[in-house]
Amino acid sequence: DVYIECFVKLNKYDTFLEIVFINRTKKLFKNLCLSFFIISESPSNPSAASSSSLDSVDNIVLRDHETLTVSKTLKVTPKDASTI
Repeated sequence: DVYIECFVKLNKYDTFLEIVFINRTKKLFKNLCLSFFIISESPSNPSAASSSSLDSVDNIVLRDHETLTVSKTLKVTPKDASTI
């Protein structure tokens, strides 16, 4: 099994993430990608949601029985602050 945990710290419009990947298998995982999106609703149609890419972490390599920590800071606008 592979587990992913995320620790989040907020500071106004900065979101600090510490993402921990835990590989409990004998498999090697190459070229993993972690993407972050902003999901927004249309004011005229609340059931219609759209998304836009905020940032990503590419080319993660997770070796067998490895624990890997990735840190990322996301900057958002006040309008999007609660929808990551």
